[in-house]
Amino acid sequence: MPEKPRIFVSSTIADFRDLRLALKYWLEEAGFEVLLSECNDFPVDSELSTFENCLAHIRQSQYVLLLVGFRYGALFDAKNGVSVTRKEYREAYSQALAGRAKLLSLVRAAVPEAISTGDSSKFTEPGGLPLVKNFLEEIRKDAEVQEGSRAGGPFPRANWLYRFATFRDVVEAVGSSLRIGANLRKRAIEANLLWELKSNLQLLLNKSKGKIVWESWPLRKLQAEIKLTKDDLGRNIELSIEHARVIAWAGTYMVFNESNWLATSSLNEAIESGEFLQFDHQLDRFVVSSLQSALLKLRSEIDRLKKTSTLFGAETIMEHLSKIAHSPEPAILGAELAQIFHTANTFHNVVSLNAGLIAFFEGLNPELASWPLAPETPLEDSARRFQENRPTVEEVENWVTSFFRGEGDTCERK
Repeated sequence: MPEKPRIFVSSTIADFRDLRLALKYWLEEAGFEVLLSECNDFPVDSELSTFENCLAHIRQSQYVLLLVGFRYGALFDAKNGVSVTRKEYREAYSQALAGRAKLLSLVRAAVPEAISTGDSSKFTEPGGLPLVKNFLEEIRKDAEVQEGSRAGGPFPRANWLYRFATFRDVVEAVGSSLRIGANLRKRAIEANLLWELKSNLQLLLNKSKGKIVWESWPLRKLQAEIKLTKDDLGRNIELSIEHARVIAWAGTYMVFNESNWLATSSLNEAIESGEFLQFDHQLDRFVVSSLQSALLKLRSEIDRLKKTSTLFGAETIMEHLSKIAHSPEPAILGAELAQIFHTANTFHNVVSLNAGLIAFFEGLNPELASWPLAPETPLEDSARRFQENRPTVEEVENWVTSFFRGEGDTCERK
């Protein structure tokens, strides 16, 4: 099991008990390890004191959540009037400045209001109002902010203080700071998938003179120039010397590409997890989202590329293409050229979908656009017919409905 990100919740306990437990449940459901000192699952080192255990866990946490209310709490340093919670805050703040943890500070909205009006009745301890007031000033770094304003900077870091009145306020503040829009499982799936997509592009792309080369582009361009039809499959296609060299070089690369080494474990996990399905409230069920559709299409194209690559006699094709390239009157059988074009199209689609998905997960492509995908067949007269004769999803749904209702001849060919 991967280690979960750890959150230490620091606050006085008596007045925050219910909120602390609610936070623990919510954050654990989101995939975090939550440390509350009053819970039995709080790890304890018997060689350390109660206070030292808490400080040690703060140093081992990636996040510290501070809650401030009307209680100042038990004293850690009675001589200097430093409470346990305040000492925990200072430890967390030093970790935040060092970049080892993220500190989130929240205060009940009624506390600053009571301080501003001088209403000490809500503070449960003698002298509570000035103690809490001073603590909030330290959290906000009021003195440093004023000094920064006079000098034009610098200003203190990690001094944001959220106010909350309800649990929803806490959830919104913590959720936005920790990016809990999706659970950690989904974020882990995205991280693994992103790594796999980039690794696959390393196998598919090539470098020439220090620049990345997409080897299917020359064949895609050549395909547009030659425009194969089904009548060309059984005859030799005459080539220019330039075209013959493109076919020999790029065609050999298509045959010997490393598609069989492409990884799909993270892609399969992402598809099968259901995390990228979309709930349709009108239909009251999950449907395939545009992201899920792109993932499914990529898996289909990778499977097709792996199968296509095995159709060539790899040991003989390079010699065959080399002879064509060096022939004074180069020509190639239409069926062979169609197979090379078909592989190039599939190769093109795998690269395009990989790149589009990488850009989506890195925030560069929010609409999930990809380069235009190549057709399933390289035959000019068949590509459009294939597209026209393939029913849409809506047409398939209507056909199924008609079939099971017995409405007319569902197998009729017109």
